[in-house]
Amino acid sequence: MAFSVSTINGWVNENNQTVLSAAILEPKALQGFFQMPGVKYKEQIKYLGIDTLPNLIAYACGDPTSSGTTSLTDKDITVVSLMQYEELCPEDLNATSFQLGMKPGMNEDFSFEQEYVKLKIATIQKAIEGYAFSTSSGGTAQPAGILSIAGADSDVNDRSFVWSATTWTASDYFAEIYGMYNDLPVDLQNIQDLMLYVPHAISRKMLQTIIVAGNYHIDFTDPKYQGGNVPWIFPGTNITVFPTQMPANNVMLTPASNLIEAYDLQSEFDSARLWWDENEERLKFKIKFRIGFNYFFGDYIVWSR
Repeated sequence: MAFSVSTINGWVNENNQTVLSAAILEPKALQGFFQMPGVKYKEQIKYLGIDTLPNLIAYACGDPTSSGTTSLTDKDITVVSLMQYEELCPEDLNATSFQLGMKPGMNEDFSFEQEYVKLKIATIQKAIEGYAFSTSSGGTAQPAGILSIAGADSDVNDRSFVWSATTWTASDYFAEIYGMYNDLPVDLQNIQDLMLYVPHAISRKMLQTIIVAGNYHIDFTDPKYQGGNVPWIFPGTNITVFPTQMPANNVMLTPASNLIEAYDLQSEFDSARLWWDENEERLKFKIKFRIGFNYFFGDYIVWSR
């Protein structure tokens, strides 16, 4: 006797890790995050912090007076286990225009499987971006969002601004974002990965008002900026404005590397499959993974809402 593998849709299984990695590691807004793999439930983050600026003193022989303080800090990051599962019947396509791509007889697959999986990856990426910047405290089906964690952190710099207002001019946006920029620790103001995470609608509104005001510090006429859906540099700063799945009326300024994305990808639990179930005569898709979010330093975050 031998195994019969003729009905197995193998290409997804062969690329299991590739499909899974693409789904959870490639949402655009998360690509600059500090990556923490191998987390199965909860991990303690340990890092160094400087309580005061170094107090340089004159050299002296022997044991000099201690100067400066370095603290050890830790916090927890928790991941939740998520999945997407879908059952498909290829025979349902026979009564549609897709029948042209179907093989004679009973079909156990369909001609656009790769496009189907790409679509699933894209929807998962969008969902993960939304989870990352959520104000939800999380649960069994959703990780705690960064804004939820920041809301309980007294170190986070809070500002009040009604981003949803329709009467703001370019001057209003400039004043608020420069204010956020100046609220950061001075040492961070020149960091290269400084990101202003904003809802897509806010990005579009800011671009429109800046164009109307004639502030062409960057080429906003470039087609790629139309719609405000791609990152752009805010004039007069090193801040990258990053449109993402941020809740309405919430804007966050922080280095991308201050934010943490935790996941597993090192166990049999994490997997992506597309296969034909001979018993139920269904084509099935399942992807399961672990994901969680946090950040290192609260005072590296300015949250305007």
